[in-house]
Amino acid sequence: MVLKNMMMQDQMKFTVKMYVEQTNRAIRLAIVCVILVLQVAVLKNFPVNHIHFISNTIYLSFLVIFYFLYCVNNFFVNLRLRGLDIIFFSAIAVMFVSAFKSYLTFDQPFLYGIFVQRSILLSLSSIFLLHLLHKNTINIFDIENSFIILSHTLLILYLFFYLFIDAGKYVKTSFTSFSPVKGYRYRFENFLIVMLLFYAIIKLVLEKKWIFIGSFVLAIVYLFVFYQGRIVIFSTAITIIVFFTINIFLKQKGPPKLYTVYVFLLLGLLIYLFPQLIQKHIKAFGNVVSLLSGNEVREPSVYIRFHESIIAIEGFKNNILFGTGRLSFRWEEGYKSLFNYFYPSDIGLLGNLYIYGIIGTMIFYIPFIAVAYWSKKIRGIRSTLLITAEYTLLYLFIKMLFSAHNISSLGMTYFPFIIVYYFYNQAEPIQKQE
Repeated sequence: MVLKNMMMQDQMKFTVKMYVEQTNRAIRLAIVCVILVLQVAVLKNFPVNHIHFISNTIYLSFLVIFYFLYCVNNFFVNLRLRGLDIIFFSAIAVMFVSAFKSYLTFDQPFLYGIFVQRSILLSLSSIFLLHLLHKNTINIFDIENSFIILSHTLLILYLFFYLFIDAGKYVKTSFTSFSPVKGYRYRFENFLIVMLLFYAIIKLVLEKKWIFIGSFVLAIVYLFVFYQGRIVIFSTAITIIVFFTINIFLKQKGPPKLYTVYVFLLLGLLIYLFPQLIQKHIKAFGNVVSLLSGNEVREPSVYIRFHESIIAIEGFKNNILFGTGRLSFRWEEGYKSLFNYFYPSDIGLLGNLYIYGIIGTMIFYIPFIAVAYWSKKIRGIRSTLLITAEYTLLYLFIKMLFSAHNISSLGMTYFPFIIVYYFYNQAEPIQKQE
């Protein structure tokens, strides 16, 4: 009887322990998911403006206080300055310089110039994630699992909207956009979906985890069938080609392996099943080529980009080093009052040069250069999350040439960036010992 009671007590303790561990894990995953939603501005275009504004304001206030205490502890208590700190300091410096330049160029009040660039402050969220990792509050698997859960949730949500809710209902809101070629589209934030696509490809190709075939197919369908964004598709396709070239084609010897056959079969199947969709994509890219060749095209968005490029070039000529600064739409309707229609983020590198000049633009490219250097040092680490982060940064680098996401959502760059840094930072002490 005594033995039976002891066994029951042990079992109860084990059950309680498992429950506590599972609860703690669920809390950690929830915290990371919330951080990701805020950092990459998932709710930015959703028709929940008040929720987005309030949550952003609270989180930004928290990040500013956290970063102030972080700097005091690192620089004045521990007397430590890392390369990572310089990268983030530089980005924050660009924010202040840009706000001052917008005051000099357009007479915009300084605080408006700071507020419109709050995405730079949101990038400090990556420092907060790194802090949680170093304090063992969370671990790298929590980040990976949170990313998997959140990206799949968003993918299913986005597909649900496209399949069952008419985007034309929201035509007068920032939730949708219209194009004569593509029709009505939801303006979802697609960063995590693209990252999930890379993650699924890596799982399938390098680890033979066939359970991710569903994730791969759904992400492809969403991006190529429903979203149809020209720049996103182009940047994604180039990144995938680079991945297969490095990991398959350059390593294979003799006749082409099954992966090569699969790729061509998939392309053939897409052309056979969706001929009209393929023609639509060809037309969309063809319009850009036609305009650059001096021919007339009927798609308004192509002409708009061309018009925006001319404005950006003229502004850059007069402000080469530090740019013109960025205008806020809350101050005299921003660029609309000057150019009617002008969004620097639409024109990639030219938009960056217009707002930040050569120096500011170069600072935003530093994370990509740093990751290229770090990646050489950690080639031996076989982590799906790490490899995904590296190829996601390649995708963002390509995309940033044509669509400057850093102007409105810099957090996209710094999420995969901090993942690569974490693995590099973990590997560095081992390399020094060797």
